[in-house]
Amino acid sequence: MNRFHCHPIGPDIGQETPNLANDHGLSYPTPIPKLTTRCARGTETRRRGSRESEIGSNLVCAALTSLIANLRFARTAYLGRKRRGIPSTFANSCPPPYTYGGNLSVIPSQESPQIHAISPPSLRVSVVRSPLLYGTLLNRCLFPLLLCGLSLAALTTSFAAVGGAEDVLIFRSGTNEKPDEFGVRQYRIPHVTHGPEGQLIVSVAGRTHQAGDNGHTTSVFATSEDGGKTWTPIRFESDYSKPTPKGHFPMCSRTNEIQVEWMPSLNCWVAIYTHKYKCYQIRSKDLKTWGEPMLIPHQEELTKSWPSPTSMHVEEDGTLCFGLIAENAAKHRSVKLYWTEDCESFEASELGPYSHGESSIVSIGDGEYLIASRSRKGKVKGRVLFTYNRATKAWGELKMLPVYSWYSCEQDMVSVGNTIYLSVPAGNNRNKGRIYASDDKGQNWRVHYELPKEDYFGYSALVALDGGGLGLVYEKKPTPDKLLNIYFRKIPTGDES
Repeated sequence: MNRFHCHPIGPDIGQETPNLANDHGLSYPTPIPKLTTRCARGTETRRRGSRESEIGSNLVCAALTSLIANLRFARTAYLGRKRRGIPSTFANSCPPPYTYGGNLSVIPSQESPQIHAISPPSLRVSVVRSPLLYGTLLNRCLFPLLLCGLSLAALTTSFAAVGGAEDVLIFRSGTNEKPDEFGVRQYRIPHVTHGPEGQLIVSVAGRTHQAGDNGHTTSVFATSEDGGKTWTPIRFESDYSKPTPKGHFPMCSRTNEIQVEWMPSLNCWVAIYTHKYKCYQIRSKDLKTWGEPMLIPHQEELTKSWPSPTSMHVEEDGTLCFGLIAENAAKHRSVKLYWTEDCESFEASELGPYSHGESSIVSIGDGEYLIASRSRKGKVKGRVLFTYNRATKAWGELKMLPVYSWYSCEQDMVSVGNTIYLSVPAGNNRNKGRIYASDDKGQNWRVHYELPKEDYFGYSALVALDGGGLGLVYEKKPTPDKLLNIYFRKIPTGDES
């Protein structure tokens, strides 16, 4: 059980303290047992990244303890003055300060209260009973109200930042020297979606020959029947480290940005993946047994193409939409959008006009799509936004994302009602995961949720959860010297049922 203590920093616990009764007619307990109470926070499941939750809980408990104590002090002082004719100021020195374990620091001086600092994780709440505090009606009322406001602010801030969320491990990577029991050295590039019965499905690339890019990979899936609390991997009955024949699904000859969606019109799963820089689709009833791969059309003018991670989704009318990142003979790299209702005939856009990398796609209504992409070539270096109109086949103006994000990483977007959520790293590298929200089709963005800034935050995927909230699946290193693991975290949105 995690505990913190409320204890004096002046006299030791149980030590005699100055008695004001002789000078002012007030009587305080000597010693002061109220200030030695332990406040137990109770036991809880602690996972990586929960340090902020502990800090927030201590902050709230400390502020509330301080509030109660000071309300009692103010009431006692007021009644004592009223009944015994206490002067408006104390003539003698104040008793020593008392500290309540926590993170909020409120230190009034001898003349007036002052807020010195609020900064985790080790600050304490120190209260000095000043002459002015008890000498005037204003300070008797103001100080408890100030503590009340700070307590409420602490409560709101600590839980808004953490959200009560915990990371759930889905896939644990091996090492470069020693793969895991399935022959995988590193799991990467997650995609998350819903199954036909509401279950969550995560697909990832399992890199078998090397942890870095451009080696052989296998496609691995995991399912959750309880909203992301527990996960069950789906494995194939094959030797992952020695694929035969090479390149056949689920094995690929290069980084495999695998994505899978349930197609209601076909009553089966449809996956898209890359083999030798061409994109294929393949189908399955159970994510275990797969049919024959079929080349996705409209790639004739492309020299390279691969599925853009997390771009694949099924729209409300049952249409499957996804994007390929592709290059033409002039080495112009951009996005090419696809739509299909039966996975037999495909509608495709032209290769986009802007040079950029991996792209995420959401519908914003009236046949228009918002596209977010990473760009680090030429004059554009950062996160970019633009639109595509399916009816007019027109590309919108290229704009920079108006909020900060680390550009050298993929992103994901998901639309929930009238709000678009965007997940990106927002530190000085792939760290400090942040989720932005836009209520005006991507024109303006606000910070919705932040992960601990010291934690690694790589490729990520978002999904709207049944019952409200978002599901975030992302890459994170358990320690700086380890390879990436894949985690799930539930993100509150305020619409949970």
